[in-house]
Amino acid sequence: PGLRPAFVRPVDWPVALDKALTRLETLHPFAKRAVVEGLVTTIAHDGQLVLAEAELLRAVCASLQCPLPPLLPDAA
Repeated sequence: PGLRPAFVRPVDWPVALDKALTRLETLHPFAKRAVVEGLVTTIAHDGQLVLAEAELLRAVCASLQCPLPPLLPDAA
């Protein structure tokens, strides 16, 4: 009964991610902040932060011109 469509993994996800990031770059800074906050909320949902999540978050933030410092001791 929900309004959300079922999740379907893109066949060529790197290309899909690149297209999405290109579109997200055009957002207003406040909208970029909302995107980053949504990513952080999603990553934090299970109470754990793994290196791959931290790296993806930093990459997305860098793409949006919102750089983050290293989040994990091993990432420094």
